Amino acid sequence: MAGQVRRRRAIPPRLIEPDQMTAGLRPESQVAIGGGMGMQLPCEAARQLVARGVPTRIVTSAAGYAIDLLVHAGVVSELQFAFCSLDQFGLAPAFRAAVERGELKLIEMDSPVMLAGLRAGACGLPWIPLTDMGNSIAELTPSLFVDGVLHEPGLRAVRSITPDVAYLQASYADSAGNIYYRDTPIVDFLFAAASSRVVVSVEEIRADADVDPAEARIQAFFVDEIVVGRGLGKPGAMTGYYDADGETIARHIGEVRARQEARTGGGS
Repeated sequence: MAGQVRRRRAIPPRLIEPDQMTAGLRPESQVAIGGGMGMQLPCEAARQLVARGVPTRIVTSAAGYAIDLLVHAGVVSELQFAFCSLDQFGLAPAFRAAVERGELKLIEMDSPVMLAGLRAGACGLPWIPLTDMGNSIAELTPSLFVDGVLHEPGLRAVRSITPDVAYLQASYADSAGNIYYRDTPIVDFLFAAASSRVVVSVEEIRADADVDPAEARIQAFFVDEIVVGRGLGKPGAMTGYYDADGETIARHIGEVRARQEARTGGGS
């Protein structure tokens, strides 16, 4: 909740195993899934959430495959998002089917509203003013806004976003637990700053002589736990490590479509 007292995090953050990523996660917690546009997706975290099988409320920017995996497994009760697709691989089939069947509560937002809400959460504010962009977001999802606190025309009060836990996928960490990206971190820093618990999976921990702390994109004091392992972001892409795994994504699409055909008796 906004204004919460944030506990002091240990430095360096604790190293944990993948099966510890969801430890203590309560049903209906709000979970931030970082990355976006097929890159830097915390796919191992998504797999652990699937294995745990606890319904969660997800907030994300555009982490399409990770979200579709969670929706396909039936562990998403609410999705607060700006965009959802499998990018060059097409539409997110489980997400689309769940929406068409009315099985998924959606809270749609655009990027300015999402960024404003996360900034408010990071600062411990209940809301933050934002210029009205002139679109229909406020009418579609009024829960994103606070009424009656602003009286200036052209401004809206965006409600803070404060996830219970954020799962992020980055390139590497240093020995102190600072987090580095070899590409854009999307909105991962804001997820880290606004969330009560932050778990980051990385491809490797690099020696201090091989990093420049000034290039860290998320500082260690924002991070609670780190998971180290090659390929934790697959089948998403990690710049400098691996490209998106099209075969795995195609297999996921096939599994979703097969389940849909079974539900409809072979119909479309």
